[in-house]
Amino acid sequence: MLLRTAKTEDISALYAIWQEAFGDTAETVDLFFDTCFQKKNTLVAVCDGQVRSVVYLLRNVLQYGEKSFTASYIYAAATEKVYRGKGLMRALLTYAAETESVRGTDFLYLVPANTHLFQYYEKCGFRTAFGKQICTFSRAGLQAFAEISECTVPYIAWKREVLQYAERLAQQFGEYSLSGANGFAVWAQTGECAEVSELYAADSRLSELLHELLQACKAIQFTLSLPCTAATEKCESTAMLKALSQRAKAQNIKHAYIGLTLG
Repeated sequence: MLLRTAKTEDISALYAIWQEAFGDTAETVDLFFDTCFQKKNTLVAVCDGQVRSVVYLLRNVLQYGEKSFTASYIYAAATEKVYRGKGLMRALLTYAAETESVRGTDFLYLVPANTHLFQYYEKCGFRTAFGKQICTFSRAGLQAFAEISECTVPYIAWKREVLQYAERLAQQFGEYSLSGANGFAVWAQTGECAEVSELYAADSRLSELLHELLQACKAIQFTLSLPCTAATEKCESTAMLKALSQRAKAQNIKHAYIGLTLG
């Protein structure tokens, strides 16, 4: 097994692995490669002379009060089907931590694709640190909530190219989106009900973003994922964190909010 960053000649293999793992069309994969792909931030495992496993690193910021930490999102991690169970992904995750440590990155974070993967990633040094609460509001209820809402927990501040990718994904899949200074949102609407799948409040401006959402979407019922706090009764675990730097290891981050999953 050889671990390294991607090369131009790997791209066809990267497309093949992505499509096999996630079932996306080439056009959907194109969106990522057109907006976010960088060879230096793509780590691959090579076996038998061919790329067999890959992780993509999207470099963002974890904002924790007045403190800012560099944080790389492990995205679209996948292994060719016939090479699964051979330790390639675990080796890549270790390599990602080593690579990002050398670069001075504070944290790695990821979203497990299903609940049983939380245990797998725990064995790789990640811990659950992100959560969300699923809330349903009438239009009037969301208007009232927007007047008093705020994001007081640590959150991911996403880079512009990632938001561009998320917006183009929404367009391709026929979803609605809004993007502006206050943040970003994606929703699907069935009749008079809107289900908000992505909600990122820039600079924690959740109240302003919700007001923009109400202006953009005329639904009368909204279901959306919101930040949790220590007082939240039903907090659903969403993402995991791995501290790399000493300053990161000194933090005790809980109930962080990811906002986007790009799923």
